[in-house]
Amino acid sequence: MQQIAALKPNEDVKPFGKQTPTEAKLTKIAAWHTDKSAVQTARDTARINNLGTDMNAVTQWIQSGASDKQVTDNAQTILMACMICGRH
Repeated sequence: MQQIAALKPNEDVKPFGKQTPTEAKLTKIAAWHTDKSAVQTARDTARINNLGTDMNAVTQWIQSGASDKQVTDNAQTILMACMICGRH
């Protein structure tokens, strides 16, 4: 596979060197970008679903099975995870 161009965040195509991508290549690039975006969206959704499951598990653990020492020992990690989640 030969790299012929870069796709900028605004979806503009920047050819490498003196190459000019053909319309067929631009169409393939656009299709690739659409597919790649769909895959990334699916991965992001799966991560969010997993995060919800993990946060529920931590809550369950804190409420029902963790000792005070365990909660204290892990409090900073749990709080940092919550802060990071709140930013995205």
